[in-house]
Amino acid sequence: MWAKSTERTGSLQLIFNTAIRKRVVITDSVWQYYEAEDHLTTAQGDSLTVLLDAGTTYGGAQTLFDLCRLEVVR
Repeated sequence: MWAKSTERTGSLQLIFNTAIRKRVVITDSVWQYYEAEDHLTTAQGDSLTVLLDAGTTYGGAQTLFDLCRLEVVR
């Protein structure tokens, strides 16, 4: 994915069930390519959450994301 941060850092997180498996911090102020890769063995009932964190709870987004792609390989 491509992302940039305008003031505060944001992040990409891969969360498997309730555990954070990968975290990529977005710090660049110009568009930069970021990626996170993980290999999982899953069972029925497992969950995967992809969290794009803009870096702020209140106010406008401080991190912008573009062209995000999730690829599942079996």
